[in-house]
Amino acid sequence: MRRRPIPAIQVLLTTASAALLVVAGPARAQDAPADTSKRVLEIGTWYPFVEAGLNLNQSSYTQNWNGGDKSSVVWSGLVNANLENQLSQKLNSYSILKLAYGQTHQQEEAENGERYWDRPEKSTDLVDLESILRFTLGGFVDPYVSAASRASSRTPPTPIVL
Repeated sequence: MRRRPIPAIQVLLTTASAALLVVAGPARAQDAPADTSKRVLEIGTWYPFVEAGLNLNQSSYTQNWNGGDKSSVVWSGLVNANLENQLSQKLNSYSILKLAYGQTHQQEEAENGERYWDRPEKSTDLVDLESILRFTLGGFVDPYVSAASRASSRTPPTPIVL
């Protein structure tokens, strides 16, 4: 794989962040009561909620910088989703899904002093699912049964050789 050199960067340190947040919920959210703990759910109706985000971060250093840091571009995306259904008067189903993925691109320096962008490395990786079946008895305590599954992996960091 051929690595592309980049021109010298003129700014000592540049950091940029951007975030995008998209929220989607019930179409009649303005009619929902402010206190969700006292919300009355209709039997057999699904109540979805989804939010998604994208985070970007960039930093760069000149060739004069001797701090040992590397220029980088980091991005990550995430999705959080909830789904609720009052199955019957005494039985409620609630599921939560969390997804995240991100990569880090770092600038390296060749032996001849040229800078190039190395291959991206995975920095975030998450799939998390939880489902709760709650018995809504209306008493002091509502018993529940829960099941969860989580998958997360990270590439181990490269050791620093001095």
